[in-house]
Amino acid sequence: MITADACSEAVRAYDAQGIHRTGTRVDADSAEWLVQELAARGVEGVIEEHPFLRTDPSDCDVAIGAWKVAGYPLLDSVLPRPGTTIEGVVCGEPGQGRIAIVQTDGHGQTSTIDPLRSQPWAAIVAAVHGASGGLTLRNAWEFGQPHGPPVIQVPGEAWEALVRARDGGAAATIRCGASTTETSAANVIARVAGADAALAPIAVLTPRSGWWHCAGERGGGIAIWLEVARAVRALALQRSIDFVATTGHELGFWGIERYCERHPGAAAAAMCWVHLGANIGAKGTATVVRSATQGLLDALGAADGNLGESRVGPTCELRPKPAGGEAQVIAAHGAAYVSMVGAGFSLFHSSTDRWPVAIDAEAIARNARLVLQFIRRFEPAAS
Repeated sequence: MITADACSEAVRAYDAQGIHRTGTRVDADSAEWLVQELAARGVEGVIEEHPFLRTDPSDCDVAIGAWKVAGYPLLDSVLPRPGTTIEGVVCGEPGQGRIAIVQTDGHGQTSTIDPLRSQPWAAIVAAVHGASGGLTLRNAWEFGQPHGPPVIQVPGEAWEALVRARDGGAAATIRCGASTTETSAANVIARVAGADAALAPIAVLTPRSGWWHCAGERGGGIAIWLEVARAVRALALQRSIDFVATTGHELGFWGIERYCERHPGAAAAAMCWVHLGANIGAKGTATVVRSATQGLLDALGAADGNLGESRVGPTCELRPKPAGGEAQVIAAHGAAYVSMVGAGFSLFHSSTDRWPVAIDAEAIARNARLVLQFIRRFEPAAS
């Protein structure tokens, strides 16, 4: 039985490791931890390392007169050398020595920042909507191809001060910059072998990196991934089940791209993929499952009915185009998939996303049991 206590403990341990940015010490230690957790569940995990050029930002802030706010650069903007000072005037028209301001959401692959990035600003300051009391960051979707002026992300609460500065043509000083470090970043993979090698496997995929501690954003997927691995190991199924945990989520899905390069054909060879996306079982969210294949959604709905639990089940959405996240990468490589996410998480991408306040452990456990029931529906019927 997959329990809320077991899921909560997995998220607690993951959260306690620190900030889960790709290619960092915490990221490497967390990969080792996943392998240890798999071993404790009777499953052998493997760490697959890939060369990685990490971007290391220097101290970053925006000062306008006596007012100052700490920020963090957008890592797919072009950043100067560490410790650079940019001075300019906050205004509404681009040009040399001019600084733009903009409000933006903390998620989504398009942004109100985008039109400004092709214009000749000295810098762009983006007030990112998110939970109060923290800093919410956008993913660096084009991490491998940085472009445009430096973009500095600051808390959404800074917006009123920025507007006053723009309306008054105030001078601003920005400190920012970055260096790079040649290192490695790793995915974790495992297989629970089934009795019938002729059956195509089902793959369970979770991202495992992010900007912060990511208890609600990534913790639910991590807990489900581990607990489903334990459960299928105990069940001794006919079909093999593959488990893939990828780094690089916040950097344009870097890790799943590396997985597909190292394992050509694996995405399409699976019977289907279960993508454990963002915010599953996060506090206050509703579970949504998306797929481009109606038959897989039907199977998911039937699995939900078989659970026989009173708790509200997921909403299923048929989407002809890939659902986003790592699902869009595996779909581009020919995979059939279902993608599970939690909708409506108020702490998404925020530094305030911490265990235990960010999670609903019962919801995580229910979704883990749903994933397990979904997998079991594809077992061959007993003769």
